Amino acid sequence: MTQRKMLYFELKTNRNHRGPAWISYADVSDDGRTVNFKGKVFTKMRSTECGGNHFDEESYQKYYIGEPAKDGRDRHGLGGGVILIDARALEDYLAFRGLQKLDPDAYKVVMIDDANIDSFQET
Repeated sequence: MTQRKMLYFELKTNRNHRGPAWISYADVSDDGRTVNFKGKVFTKMRSTECGGNHFDEESYQKYYIGEPAKDGRDRHGLGGGVILIDARALEDYLAFRGLQKLDPDAYKVVMIDDANIDSFQET
């Protein structure tokens, strides 16, 4: 069984806290060990290496995956870059944060189903 959750994803491997990041819905296993997103399987790591807590089972790249931060501070304090947000998650994300609109310097609304996450560029 899985649960559908709104999650924050950030690629950590070799990215110095500036990897591609996005917020979207994903399926999380009941035990919380695996996350399925766009045909990729991310498995929870035993320790947090280079800021990552999951790895992509296909590429072995490390990601930080977690529930979005209520205060919007998902990125590491030393990092940065625009966070992509799935258009289907926008309304729930705004409600979760208690916002009317997003800061356009910090977020870009996209249709993530139309995007290939392997090609997300650093911004």
